[in-house]
Amino acid sequence: EGTEDDMEALLQFVGRLESELKMKEKVNSELLNQKDKDMEEMQRHMRNLEEKLKLKERENGELRQQVQALQSDLDSARTNLLSARDDLEKASGALTAYQKKEAEDHSD
Repeated sequence: EGTEDDMEALLQFVGRLESELKMKEKVNSELLNQKDKDMEEMQRHMRNLEEKLKLKERENGELRQQVQALQSDLDSARTNLLSARDDLEKASGALTAYQKKEAEDHSD
């Protein structure tokens, strides 16, 4: 009878081990499923970030072109202003010389 009790206890122990194993397998399966979902979400997030980065890089390229165009316009405007100043100085010098000659002609 002691062996039967031992057998029964052993069967119960094996039953508990099997049920514990099934529970752990279920938990592991759920954890793996959650990990897969988390990975998919992370990959989706990474793709979104990559798209945003590409968009920002494109916007930066466009802004860089606009800045270069504005710099070119500014350089042209500066050149035009310097040229206009030179023309004004020449015209002012010519006017002064003309006025001086007129004054001399009238004083004679």
